[in-house]
Amino acid sequence: MTIKGVVLSQKTWGEQDKFIDILTETGVVEILVKGSAKMTSKTGSATQLFAYAEFDVSDKKNRKNFYMLRTVVPIQIFYGLRNSVSSVALASYFAQVILYSALPQTNTPEILRLLLNCFYYLSEKNETLDELLLKCIFELRIASLLGFLPDVIMCRNCNCYLPENLYFSVEQGCFYCESCKKIGIFMPAGALQAIRHIVLQDFEKIFWFKISEHCKKPLFAFAEEFLQYHTDNSFQALEYYKKII
Repeated sequence: MTIKGVVLSQKTWGEQDKFIDILTETGVVEILVKGSAKMTSKTGSATQLFAYAEFDVSDKKNRKNFYMLRTVVPIQIFYGLRNSVSSVALASYFAQVILYSALPQTNTPEILRLLLNCFYYLSEKNETLDELLLKCIFELRIASLLGFLPDVIMCRNCNCYLPENLYFSVEQGCFYCESCKKIGIFMPAGALQAIRHIVLQDFEKIFWFKISEHCKKPLFAFAEEFLQYHTDNSFQALEYYKKII
């Protein structure tokens, strides 16, 4: 059986072998890579963390519920991602979120697509899309794909569509205009517009929008808290990333 996927994690097994978890279009798959530590191994680069590759595996899971790797062909290694400690930490955070989350079968192709695009932008270091904005896009979009789509249409109380200032509730997943209720993270209208763009826009467009500097801080705070609240977990890679930036 041949499957395409991106490596989310790896762990050594014995002296020469390792297990890798890969995200495919149908979910997360565990694969045993025999002889990966050997100098003569031909699987090294294609089975390292964050690599996207085509894996030829045993067609049936064995009794221990994992596949055996036969051969592998790299598709994209994302070498540029490894030139920055912060990029590696952020990529690890993305991978940990996906490994932890219970992936809905219907949205797994979109989750794989989101991850690959985020890895691409981390690797290429696009000047118009800094790491913190990319982190925010990932957090809000994957939360939506996991079934935690925030209510971004109008004020929950008075139905105001775009108040000048508002409070966005992480727990309730909705916003209130400034005159209705002061619960949640205070943000200007520009931050709300950015949230709407990220969670509602077609995938091809979610990475491209402009946001003023005074809107970034509340937007970033909301995205991080919203994902953590709804996954009910804190992630080690995120804590490390926040220490080094």
